[in-house]
Amino acid sequence: MRAVSRREELDYWFPLAERNVARHEVGTFMGLAEKWLEHAKAVREISESCLGNYRCHLKHHILPVIGDTFLKDLDLKSIEGVATVIRGKKPQTRSYKTVRRNRMMDGSDEFFEDDEFLSTAYRREILTVACMVTKFGCERGYIAMNPFRQFKLPECPEQPYDYWKIKEENTFLSWLESGGVYHVHTTKGHSKRNGGDGEKFLKRLQLRNHEELYDIVLFALKIRSAQR
Repeated sequence: MRAVSRREELDYWFPLAERNVARHEVGTFMGLAEKWLEHAKAVREISESCLGNYRCHLKHHILPVIGDTFLKDLDLKSIEGVATVIRGKKPQTRSYKTVRRNRMMDGSDEFFEDDEFLSTAYRREILTVACMVTKFGCERGYIAMNPFRQFKLPECPEQPYDYWKIKEENTFLSWLESGGVYHVHTTKGHSKRNGGDGEKFLKRLQLRNHEELYDIVLFALKIRSAQR
């Protein structure tokens, strides 16, 4: 009453740190992550595909590192530990373009190079999920303060364009529809023993089953358009 009569700021009597006392029904980061997923599904109505990505990031990358850590023990070093671990991880899958480029370069059947790790963009995704969990915990009163609030995500360099544009798709489909004909440089009469390079010329080839491939590609593109 003395505070009211003197019209003092309530923060003087109830400091922010005292008002944000953590609730103890969630003990570890794993428990908080489960609460966050439940909220994302029931309240925010996140799509199943998006929830699947969240669960994947948590299960394979975040929880193995800090899942059993008590909320009161979480600090900036916790998320930095996750960042350090995933920086040395290799991807479980690769885009077709990356796989094809690597196999063409080394001529082998290996799908991954020894020096290939999770991309910076993908690591940012994982770390963002961890930060979203603790932010949710702070906003809902499960923890007094967000322990990851000062964490800086790794800088993401510009990524090369890895998908076809509509014009490129149309060009490819037109080429398939017209017969899938292509030309390769080759030589005629080449012989190293005779010391000659042979006569160079373009050889005309045609893609096998180009009509069937056209239908498959067109069907895949229609599905992708419907999912956008």
